[in-house]
Amino acid sequence: DNKTLKFERQKIVEKSGIKTIYKEIVSFILDGNNFKGTDNFIVEKYKNNKLLEKNYANYIISGVRISGKSPN
Repeated sequence: DNKTLKFERQKIVEKSGIKTIYKEIVSFILDGNNFKGTDNFIVEKYKNNKLLEKNYANYIISGVRISGKSPN
């Protein structure tokens, strides 16, 4: 619909036999000069392929464009 943006990224760090996976999913909806959306952050820790711990952080995001041209 040209008004929704979604970004995903993942980073894996292995140290001392513990594998930590950082995941982030950001989603925005554009509405003229305004935007709103969510940022979901997940951290998973594994040892020997067994999940040890999983933590979440969920943020609500909103803002206003302060410079640049409006998209056509």
